[in-house]
Amino acid sequence: MAQKGKKPTSKYDDRGDDRSPRSSFAKGNEKRPRGTAPDYGGELPLWAFRIVDLDGPWCWSRMDGGVLRDVLERLKNLETMSWHDIESRTGSHFIETGDKGFCKQARDRLAEIRQDDADALFSLRVTGRRRIWGIRDGGILRILWWDPEHEVYPSHLKGT
Repeated sequence: MAQKGKKPTSKYDDRGDDRSPRSSFAKGNEKRPRGTAPDYGGELPLWAFRIVDLDGPWCWSRMDGGVLRDVLERLKNLETMSWHDIESRTGSHFIETGDKGFCKQARDRLAEIRQDDADALFSLRVTGRRRIWGIRDGGILRILWWDPEHEVYPSHLKGT
């Protein structure tokens, strides 16, 4: 420690017992995130079919040709909208898989196809009752099921 009246012998002797660094960063040294969580709301959607369920109760192979054409047309139209617009204007939304309204058969099927680690599924509204279910990963919807009768998460609203 520096004595009174003597010139410090070390560049740190003038600080006494305060051993903190002398710099412009010393004060207000608050942690701030360097980035923010990505927001995919402004992105256009992409569809992925790698995990599509081809054998369960909501498999895509049960769909006839005319319905398939309508569904593909709907997906094509949704590709012109951002995820934010899809969620706010089409009735599409996330549903937590642990929600009591989420049917047990759907939870069991997720376990069978080894997708039960998903906390939520995305319900993409095709028409009043018809839904496409998938796991949303950023801007990509990994499509699982075709639910023409709104059975995965039954609604008691009129028209659904």
